[in-house]
Amino acid sequence: NDKPSYAALSYVWGKKTDEERSILIDNTKAIIRPSLYEALQHLQYEDIKPAIWIDAICINQMDVEEKNDQVPRMRAIYSGVRQAIIWLGP
Repeated sequence: NDKPSYAALSYVWGKKTDEERSILIDNTKAIIRPSLYEALQHLQYEDIKPAIWIDAICINQMDVEEKNDQVPRMRAIYSGVRQAIIWLGP
């Protein structure tokens, strides 16, 4: 019953060979690809408050079972957004 308002970010992941970047989320280091890093640098706080859903962060990419469970839910995730943000690059 508690369905908070959220935005979702769609972006191109890039190549596995691209140099990864690190960010802090609640004092926890997360490794992301350059395209997501650039998107996050360009987004404004008003674009993403109160919450933003980002697949590379919200789905544990190291856990195949979790990915297999979560990826089919992405349609519902994007259907329920307040705003879809699409990042094509700088």
